[in-house]
Amino acid sequence: FAGHITSSIKSKLTASRKFLVVEQNLGKKFTRELEGILENPLLPLSEKIIVAKGLPSELIVIGKVESASFEIKKIALSPDFRPVLVPSASISVNYQIIDVLTSETKFYDITNVDLKNSDFLKSQTPVTNENIASLSAEIVGARMVEKILDLSKLGLFKTMARAIRCQ
Repeated sequence: FAGHITSSIKSKLTASRKFLVVEQNLGKKFTRELEGILENPLLPLSEKIIVAKGLPSELIVIGKVESASFEIKKIALSPDFRPVLVPSASISVNYQIIDVLTSETKFYDITNVDLKNSDFLKSQTPVTNENIASLSAEIVGARMVEKILDLSKLGLFKTMARAIRCQ
């Protein structure tokens, strides 16, 4: 579930064109290849640091899903009709945005979201037990990005080069 929220945040921040999102979650094969590059004695120290630390970013978004519950209730309006499926979800995510250069926490928030049927209807995708978590992650990610973009408009991140690394 956390991976779905991270993907949602990254795609929405990138789509906003206000942030450059740098991927940090590299695969094992790629990590081994980077380690091999670091062993090259001809590589200058400055380039080794860039390879070891990854692409530079000025902000890091770090978060944790504190709780998540999903439910689809069947409500029968009448015995003559098929039951109506009513999805709901309750999610709590805490996250912070840290300035890499100063180690200062620029923003901290706990997002508590109780999703109802009307929230899921906006996605125009039928909600099932298989997709309720990913649809919920999309909605929560969108709300988190909305807050980040609002803060950016207020100038909280105006001194940044707007590179964010999502962890």
